Amino acid sequence: MKIVFIYFSNDFCKDLIGKNYLENTDLREWLISLTKDNQIYFVGDKTILRKNYLDQNSYKNTKINSFLQSVLNTKVEWIDLNKNISELRENNIIPIDYFLISENDTKNKGRRFLNFNLITKKGNLEKINNYLNTEKKKFIRIKIERNDNPKKIIELKSQELRNQFLKIMCISNKLIIWDRYIANFFFFPDKKTKTLKTNQYMENYRTTLKFFNDYLFKISFKKNSCEILSFNYQDRIFFNNFDKYLPILKEKSQNYINSLKNAKGVFYLKNVNKIDFDAWGDLHDRFLFFLDDFGELVSYFQLNQGFDFIKNSPNKRMTYDFTPLFKENYYEHHKKDIDDIRGLPGLNFKNTI
Repeated sequence: MKIVFIYFSNDFCKDLIGKNYLENTDLREWLISLTKDNQIYFVGDKTILRKNYLDQNSYKNTKINSFLQSVLNTKVEWIDLNKNISELRENNIIPIDYFLISENDTKNKGRRFLNFNLITKKGNLEKINNYLNTEKKKFIRIKIERNDNPKKIIELKSQELRNQFLKIMCISNKLIIWDRYIANFFFFPDKKTKTLKTNQYMENYRTTLKFFNDYLFKISFKKNSCEILSFNYQDRIFFNNFDKYLPILKEKSQNYINSLKNAKGVFYLKNVNKIDFDAWGDLHDRFLFFLDDFGELVSYFQLNQGFDFIKNSPNKRMTYDFTPLFKENYYEHHKKDIDDIRGLPGLNFKNTI
């Protein structure tokens, strides 16, 4: 599931109460629907809003009281942040989908800024709801062309992905990555010499992990952790010369997780001695799981290709799809799958921060 951020300003709340805008049925029902949607998060100074409009006031109007209770007390999907609109716009640390602002605000204009008149204008609510519903469900696609450079991929082609992950990281403090092929790209089997050589494509996995480090973990205001799970799926040359290649495998695994500098990381490498083909077939697709402080799922995505979408001079065109999935699927199936994989024998590598 994807999430949507709506900035709930102090001045917008002031308009709702002072100008009695909650008497408008369409507006009131729309706002109440937002409070009940667990994919929509309000962003704003909840502490100040509660102090100004709830704790020190007792409104005779039951519609106002009921609404304030729903927004400020009942709804748990809140990013309580003491930042004004200008700070959020200039720094873009938290991507906002919509800003709810006062009618008196003449500085902030554009599709993302909504006041009472814009929300209630004929046909606008339908457009807003269509955007919200689409945003919550659509997958994110990154297209990489031949010879794209990594900087271009990061800055241009993954902006939507970065924005979604930045929003998630405001809530989540743990990322679990499942890609069973990661260690497979540590080595390249040379059939002529019957030896294993360093695989140049491993660098793509390292730079992708570094992307998460530099563009997500580094600017997050939470203490984050990252757990990566993979299998040691290698050519038979590896297992026939196990004592020779095991130290090299360990070194490459440690170097990989050490790419993570701004989050506590661990790389779980399973089935090091031999491949358990039953386990190998249990969970084929790649996944990204984002969990909160209590270990509960915030969001997760199915990835159609490997965790290597930041390429170093790609030699062919590739498409990466990040498909948001529903929480029910995680708790019914994928949580157990990950727990089972985590319980398999293997080696653990921790970063050195």
